[in-house]
Amino acid sequence: MAFVLAFLLIGIFIYGHNNGVDFKVYSLAGHRLLQNLPIYQFADGWSPFKYHPAWAVIFSFFSLLPYAAANFLFNAINLGFWVLAVQLWTRWLNINMKLSSWTFLLLISINALSTEIGFGQVNGFLIWGVTWIFQQIEEDPKSYLRVGIIATLIFTLKLNYSLLLFYLLFRQWKIIWGFAAGIAILHVLTIIGFHDLNPMALYKDWVQLLLTQSSEQYNTFEVQGFLRYLIRHFDSITARWLWIGTLALALGFGLYRHHLVRKNLQTTKQNHFNRAMDASYWLAIVFFFSPLTWWYHILFLYPMAFVLLMGPMPKVFKIPALCSLAVFSCLSYNVVGAVNIIRLKDSMIFFNCALVLMTLFFLVQAYLLFSHRLNNDSNLISQNKTMSAQI
Repeated sequence: MAFVLAFLLIGIFIYGHNNGVDFKVYSLAGHRLLQNLPIYQFADGWSPFKYHPAWAVIFSFFSLLPYAAANFLFNAINLGFWVLAVQLWTRWLNINMKLSSWTFLLLISINALSTEIGFGQVNGFLIWGVTWIFQQIEEDPKSYLRVGIIATLIFTLKLNYSLLLFYLLFRQWKIIWGFAAGIAILHVLTIIGFHDLNPMALYKDWVQLLLTQSSEQYNTFEVQGFLRYLIRHFDSITARWLWIGTLALALGFGLYRHHLVRKNLQTTKQNHFNRAMDASYWLAIVFFFSPLTWWYHILFLYPMAFVLLMGPMPKVFKIPALCSLAVFSCLSYNVVGAVNIIRLKDSMIFFNCALVLMTLFFLVQAYLLFSHRLNNDSNLISQNKTMSAQI
């Protein structure tokens, strides 16, 4: 089993060494910084550096290394963050991870994870950061400063994660001080890295680049988000209004669900499972409503799939979740061929499976709330019978 795990990991890193499309963007920004060149260039087309300038300062440390070594180190760090995130999730779901468990998890996630590592993506850090935030905000309410700083790092690296801002401020408004501290830290890092006491022109270039990103990217078959689904079926204006309206409903449901469920928690085990449900739902929100949800972002949905599979729900909810997880795990060009995988992606197969998981989540939530009310009614009836017998 250890040999199989090592073989899979070596294969992933070899694939990443020969690819690294997204890491090249980070590395190029670091090189441009070191050479005093503009980091935001419209000529970069669909693959520009579109993150806070402070991240160019951070990535410049990788640019000091030979490209192969930097790429390997970058992927190793991100894979380490994936491992840390899994450890938190397995604690919440009360799963005892053994060597065989790690191997199985790698096997069912290698379809998307190999692409994630191969492109040199940063989602390992992002998923760990979100998971850590949900852990800290529940177990240590006084850590709002650290939570806000980590959240700021996440939001400025990938703006789509800023959807979590609604939950964080709803959960604890003091986190706004952490946001302020995070922004200050990034600002100071920008001043130091760019040797510019007033980097407002740099921030202006960053915003302009974000505003001029082509909407054509949203409609490639590799994108599996809700906005692309709407654009395929409606005109652009209607699609965007439907996207905004559905997003508002989804955010409202997430906040209402958290408020409603927290009042009924009684044990640590219930608290852990509720935390897993909360975090899995908000990660799914990021998947659904990001304009650029690439197919390998299905990794964001694995927590929700395991919540549905490991939770105290009837099997009728678990079978569709298992089928969706099977599609995520097995559907690749190695299995169905390049032509078929393009056709399936174009039909938004991964989005449809994600929609199944989200629908199951809503049904499970209704089931748990209904079961809780039934239990409360049964307890109330028992108490009334006891009081009547005493009278």
